[in-house]
Amino acid sequence: MLSEIRDAPFLLLKEGHCFRENALSACRRSRVSPNVVFESGQFSTIISMVATGMGVSVVPAMAVERHPRCKFVRISDERAVRIVGLAQLKHRFKTRAQCALTEQLRRYAQTRLVGLD
Repeated sequence: MLSEIRDAPFLLLKEGHCFRENALSACRRSRVSPNVVFESGQFSTIISMVATGMGVSVVPAMAVERHPRCKFVRISDERAVRIVGLAQLKHRFKTRAQCALTEQLRRYAQTRLVGLD
């Protein structure tokens, strides 16, 4: 799928953005060396530029927004991962929502680790 955009102008997030390395790793796994013509710190800027025909990009599902001039295509890549952490203050009251989130993340992490064996 990424090989289809091999020669297209590529719009990428700036150095230091957490998703930048995800996009570049996906390109490397597809043996694509993107022709980066512009870098931005915002997904919305990149999507607007794609809409004007300035290039293509890779964005996470959370950044996908309805735009009449953009076409979003899901990229299937089982090796693409994102590390998520949870930080909490010790000895502080936790709301039910915080406890539920913590438990949900714990359960999800355990099911993912079992699948790696």
